[in-house]
Amino acid sequence: MTVFTKDDSKLAKTVEKADDEVDGLYEAIKLYLTELSKHGLDESESRRYVDVLTFTTNLEHIGDIIDKNLMELAQKKIRNKLAFSKEGLAELTDFHHRVAANLQMACNLFMSGDVKMARQLLQEKAELRLAEQRAAESHYERIRAGRAESIETSAIHLDLIRDLKRVNSHLTAVAYPILEQAGELTATRLRADERLDRSSEKDAAAARNGSARMA
Repeated sequence: MTVFTKDDSKLAKTVEKADDEVDGLYEAIKLYLTELSKHGLDESESRRYVDVLTFTTNLEHIGDIIDKNLMELAQKKIRNKLAFSKEGLAELTDFHHRVAANLQMACNLFMSGDVKMARQLLQEKAELRLAEQRAAESHYERIRAGRAESIETSAIHLDLIRDLKRVNSHLTAVAYPILEQAGELTATRLRADERLDRSSEKDAAAARNGSARMA
């Protein structure tokens, strides 16, 4: 978020380069796991093998979102000398803080496998959906009020929230196998959750298109 608040193009490049390090670590972990699997794994080890590979794959995807999506949005904001409204920036910062907190929780959950924490992480995912809706409604109110900053930054604002929510979805994925193993997650519940994610993405796309027409 510092790139967005400080319009720091140099820092954006640094963040983009950090994704190369993430990619290198991901490849190293995959190679290690591949070698490990050649020696034969018992049921518990095989389950953990899948958990490690899935979690690191999600982290690699997050790196790509930050590199290819978020930093592109930041550079667009910098190039066009745009500024978020005071209220919009506060909403974006709060949204980012919540996702960052979920990152820490997801890492702790990956290490501990705590069922209670897994429940909490999925609850945070549901609450973040509501926060996204509230932020979008507030943003459109500012547009209807003719706030120039909100109109000019509308596409960036909405895409930033969308991409942060995508990051959060990758993070919260770590909770599903833990709850499933504990018998607390049915296939029906998982499919319903996935449908909510897809529906939310469609709503966000429609909202962005409507915002573009209004602008």
